[in-house]
Amino acid sequence: MLALRASRGVFLTPKLLACSTSAKFHSRAEKPKDTPTPRKELGCSYEHYNIIEKCAKLRSEQLSHSLATTLLSQFIESKYNSSKLRQFLTSGDEARSKDITLNDYFVILKVCSFIDVGDLDLVASLSENVRLAFVDTYKRRESPIYERNDTVLHADYKSKADKERQDDPSHQSCSSAPPEAPPLMDAVRTTCILYNELKILYDPLFRTIGNILMESNADISCQDAELLMRTFAAQNYRDHPLIGTLVSRLEDGHYSIDRSTAISLYKSLSQMELLGQEFSEKLEAHFCSRQDGADGVSFKFSDELDTTELIELGYIKFIQGAADNAVFLFVKSVLEGIANKSDTTSTVADISSQHRRKITLLTAFLKCLSEPCYNTLGDTNLEKIHNIIAAESGYKKFRTTKFVEKVSEHLTKLRIRHETNVYVNGVLLDIIERPRNVVWLCNSYHRFYAASFDPTAESKALERLIRAFGFKTCPINYYQWGRLKVKRTRFAYIRMARYYAINDHRQYDHRYAGWSLPYVWWNTSRQDQMHISNYIKYEP
Repeated sequence: MLALRASRGVFLTPKLLACSTSAKFHSRAEKPKDTPTPRKELGCSYEHYNIIEKCAKLRSEQLSHSLATTLLSQFIESKYNSSKLRQFLTSGDEARSKDITLNDYFVILKVCSFIDVGDLDLVASLSENVRLAFVDTYKRRESPIYERNDTVLHADYKSKADKERQDDPSHQSCSSAPPEAPPLMDAVRTTCILYNELKILYDPLFRTIGNILMESNADISCQDAELLMRTFAAQNYRDHPLIGTLVSRLEDGHYSIDRSTAISLYKSLSQMELLGQEFSEKLEAHFCSRQDGADGVSFKFSDELDTTELIELGYIKFIQGAADNAVFLFVKSVLEGIANKSDTTSTVADISSQHRRKITLLTAFLKCLSEPCYNTLGDTNLEKIHNIIAAESGYKKFRTTKFVEKVSEHLTKLRIRHETNVYVNGVLLDIIERPRNVVWLCNSYHRFYAASFDPTAESKALERLIRAFGFKTCPINYYQWGRLKVKRTRFAYIRMARYYAINDHRQYDHRYAGWSLPYVWWNTSRQDQMHISNYIKYEP
């Protein structure tokens, strides 16, 4: 099959061009009005993503939300048979026999983004097929071996699930011909943009992408490195050798970094707890100047920073976890910069509710942990900050999770009075027990780094701030809760967790990776149980 080459070296295949019966890619002179404007990035081409975006835009106009949800549900019920997804690409019968390629999966993901499929579990079901498409398209047949920390790692990525899908004829739709495959870096860029946009967590896909990039010795530009670091940080995945390689190149000055790239790297490395002190000062020099004087450290931020960037910088400093004078003065300078930029009503109106809550959090952080530094802000700045926070009027409604609902049901059966999803000082508390001043932390998988029991930097910073508010924290981790298959052991686990939170004043030691409570066996025998009325001094 012949492939058409675009002006920037991107392969335009007939299959991609024919993803819709009316899909036509116009030149710049005859571009229609409703065509999305191509992205302009420095150092790398995003033309492949723009083509996917155009094709998905045309298909999204012909698909309804209910039809897309039905197709994804049928895809899951058929044990991930990719033939159920062909209606995403064409409404006719002429392409029903064609295989679904990696480009087609990109189009399907972008269509789900355009029509706003809210159920991420449905959209995330495509992730394993995307991973298999990467393996079949870019994996070398002769698998090389690379070493890391004296451990030999093979580049053979096929697991038991891969072999089962390979044996099933209905799943042999991920292989694409070499002419139809986009260049590796174009596919990686498109994948990163789509998963950042959809906010889907699936670390096996990015483990495979990282392995392929290291195997092929791909030439990664500065913009590609920034995008990869931002994506791996969003995936809470920090243990891949590719990340260490990119961090070493960045620290050695292999790339030339501008201000926006420095802010993005500053955020990504802080989220993954990989930002060293020396490199942190180098990145901070791009957007602020630090002066050490007799009165202490002072920070002067660049005038080119807008309010949103200032808020993000303050929040990044908060999640880094340090609690010294330099951090307090940094946050104070951020709040002063926000107050100075809030003189115009348009600036206040442009601040989203999410960023207003971050301003509230930074103000509470400074007041609870360093009240003398908070008092030096001045009444004028504090009044401006409070006006920004108060601009978000109305009832705050937050989406809950099934994990929070399950724990709440158990607390209700134990006759423990509580409230769910309570907003306090910019922090959303999962469950709060006001009479005992206890906050129940329902730690789902997204609060831990991928493939580990280590809480993320943001989770640890928020827990420290909740304790600074004066609450006692009671963590309920998903990997412990999932082991308790019998209902009675879950009640015992909750009682034990509550006892430790209220009566045990020892701090939780992070060196013991996981168990904050003694292990509760799910198959506890009947004779080991005790009726609730027999507990000494039992108070629900």
